[in-house]
Amino acid sequence: MRDYAELLSAYFDDNLTVAEAEALRDWLRASRANMRTFVRASVIHSRLRDVMMQHDMRSLVFEGAFGDTIDPDHIASLLDEEEATSSRRAIEAEEQAERAAMAEARRAEQLDRKSLRIEEPRFPHLQVYAAVAAVAAVLLLAFNAFAPTASSTVEPVVAEAPVAGQLPVIATVVNAFDARLRRDDSSIAVGAELSSGPLVVERGVAELRFTSGVSIVVEGPTEIEVLTPDRAKLVNGRVVVRVPHEALGFTLHSAAASFIDLGTEFGVEVLESGRASIHVLDGEVAFVAGKGAKPSRTLQRGVAAELSIKGTAEDVAFDELKFVRRVPASAYELAVLKSRPLASWRLGNVQPNETLKCEGQLALDSIVNPGIFPVDNRERGLSPPAPAVVAQFEGDHDGIDVEEDKALGGVANLTYEAWVLPQAGVGPQRIFSTFDRPRSGMALGVVNGGWYQFGDDDLRLHFTVYGKYDCVSAAHLEPGKWVHVAATVDAAGTPLLYLNGSPAELRFRPLDVVEENNSQDMDPLDFLAQQDRQAKKAATPVEWLATRETPLGLATAGRARLGRNPSSANGDISPERWQGQLASVAVYDRVLKPEELSRHFAATKDTTTDHNNGRELADANASQPAPGKSTP
Repeated sequence: MRDYAELLSAYFDDNLTVAEAEALRDWLRASRANMRTFVRASVIHSRLRDVMMQHDMRSLVFEGAFGDTIDPDHIASLLDEEEATSSRRAIEAEEQAERAAMAEARRAEQLDRKSLRIEEPRFPHLQVYAAVAAVAAVLLLAFNAFAPTASSTVEPVVAEAPVAGQLPVIATVVNAFDARLRRDDSSIAVGAELSSGPLVVERGVAELRFTSGVSIVVEGPTEIEVLTPDRAKLVNGRVVVRVPHEALGFTLHSAAASFIDLGTEFGVEVLESGRASIHVLDGEVAFVAGKGAKPSRTLQRGVAAELSIKGTAEDVAFDELKFVRRVPASAYELAVLKSRPLASWRLGNVQPNETLKCEGQLALDSIVNPGIFPVDNRERGLSPPAPAVVAQFEGDHDGIDVEEDKALGGVANLTYEAWVLPQAGVGPQRIFSTFDRPRSGMALGVVNGGWYQFGDDDLRLHFTVYGKYDCVSAAHLEPGKWVHVAATVDAAGTPLLYLNGSPAELRFRPLDVVEENNSQDMDPLDFLAQQDRQAKKAATPVEWLATRETPLGLATAGRARLGRNPSSANGDISPERWQGQLASVAVYDRVLKPEELSRHFAATKDTTTDHNNGRELADANASQPAPGKSTP
């Protein structure tokens, strides 16, 4: 059975079946809140119909002077330009609106099969529209009544007069990364003020802030047209629109549809063909699909739709990671976001005893424990590719405790990735771990050669499945030197390790070094005793294997930590704390290809990124051409 939003949409579009009409009636009777939701949706639907009528009227009267845009600000004046605006009429309109709303709520509460008009499917909501039309008319009346005029006692707000010949400022470019922006063949930089007109973002990511408070993050290549403080048009490309409460009603137009904000954040993509898709990231959006088309339902968070240039609309899978929602701080960060991580932690803004939220498909709270604090490498003069601001892990810390999620507990089709600055130590040091109980989960970190009787004490990248096997890189890592590390695990559980974007030669612990026991129910004390026997058995250096069959590990419930193993219920899991610095830890729910990991590492060499040159973003933007100046 459809949810209530789909039932309302079908009701407005004359598509309710008998069973769905019964379901809608039951939902309406369930609570007064549902009644209010129904009335609100009815008003919105009626309002959108008026918008479309107004759009057609404007096209006829003004002969296309306004193109294919819709301007809700002028609906009231078109419907009733001569309505009186005195304070007395305003009070009357407000009272009448309250009475109409109460009457509609009472009528909706008594809604039955007959009022849903099941027996007349072509006209299922004429009675609703009669009441809604009254409410909408009163709302429009109130709008006019409260609008200041020359005879009103309300003191009008006087805007600062623009300089002669200068168009009013509608938006400002407030942030950008590696962005190339142009208008009328002139380059645009951060800080540029924009009047109405087209803007092309050829590459990178830029953020526009409208005078209404609306923020639009534009990912190149994209062409967008700035219209008014509460309207813009997306010609092609991708944008994310974030609308504050005071700017409700912001409208983003496209050739296929117009999207009207109802308090939300949403992403829109328009293809060269004109086909558009919308993904509601937060809040609610209403859209009008195509000229002359019937208004569609409102869309809520987690819902997506695709619209053709002909006005047809269909539901599609919601894809939050399709869009870049903020301007990244580095080329590396942008590369990671475009690879669609399951979860990623920048770790540049950690503070002890505070909550850090990861990005990606999961928005998990992560608790930063004492012993972890931020370090600004720009003040230390470290040579590239040192990340700018990172997390330092010291002493007997408890790592960063990640909110439990089953997706993090997988043991196949995964990728782990991070920038690390290791320190010499004894034993394993965990970068990311899901070892929440013996013989389950997996971990990525470093280990010294002496721990595994290699005959040296060098640090190696270490990937392990608890109680199953251990895998290390043949090449060693230098303490105190930054390195990009990654590990992929395929469907069979076989790992591959990467150092600085390149595959590393692997070594596997041989079977005769560790007693294999596949029992999942082994007593923890017996398991620790077994581990002790294994350590005593390895009295001489052991030659690890270049190849080995790798059994699939055991999944966990998804308890994970950065910088150490998760704490187990009975304390039988060693902490194996990280000592050193970490930055940009990411987990993916797929196996990243070698060329993809290579691109991530290569992104650190981009001169516009703070990942290797330590410049503040504002300093980097200052080097861009000034507004109105052409790029040499």
